[in-house]
Amino acid sequence: MDKKIKQVLNVIIFDLDRTIFDWDQVQILARLKVDKLLEYYEIDPHDFWLSYDKHHDALFQSFVQHELTAKEYRIIRFQKPLECFQIFDRSLAIQLNDCFIDFALNQAIFCDGAEEALQICKQYPVKRVVLSNGPAHGQRKKIEKLKLHQWFDAFYISEEREIAKPAPQAFLQICDDFNVLPCTCLMVGDDLEMDILPAIQTGMQAFWVKNPIKFQQHHSHSPRHLTELKSVLETFDFDYDHESENLI
Repeated sequence: MDKKIKQVLNVIIFDLDRTIFDWDQVQILARLKVDKLLEYYEIDPHDFWLSYDKHHDALFQSFVQHELTAKEYRIIRFQKPLECFQIFDRSLAIQLNDCFIDFALNQAIFCDGAEEALQICKQYPVKRVVLSNGPAHGQRKKIEKLKLHQWFDAFYISEEREIAKPAPQAFLQICDDFNVLPCTCLMVGDDLEMDILPAIQTGMQAFWVKNPIKFQQHHSHSPRHLTELKSVLETFDFDYDHESENLI
């Protein structure tokens, strides 16, 4: 019987937030810091965050689509909920944002299993890349705090590259830069719509990371814990000559 030919793997691409960086846990802690300021100004934290969550995703997409600058996005996300309390004080929105950002971007909290997964990936002769949507300053700060340079060869951040997931070119730019075919790339991410499906549509392999907070379903794909990445990598073949090339 012929031995089954394994798929060659040349590049592993990781999402950053909620895949490597535990943004959900950091956000909980950062909100507690902001709560103290809200209480000082006699603003109910619970109602404030309900309004914040109502507006946030749309504002973030406006930033990703270049309709808002990073600065505008960060301030307006706090300005909108303040307006629900009939508070039209931009300086307070800036103060709340600064409190939130100063705390959040100084944390180094990995998602469960992320450090182990990165260490395993480092053992393979592949290029390792971060592909992330978000403000460049914030994403670079997270990269610095987590000391990700020891694990990764390149970082693709939407604000710097001027293209964001789920656009196909956000993924394909990596293939172009590293001179590899999409089928030899593995996308590792937590978001079905932003990471997994668009990667598959470009021809990449995908590993969907289970998010304990954000519940998503798909008829033919299932999320998995990062600890399962090791067994998935064992199913690939590796182009050992490819690692020595100067690809980027």
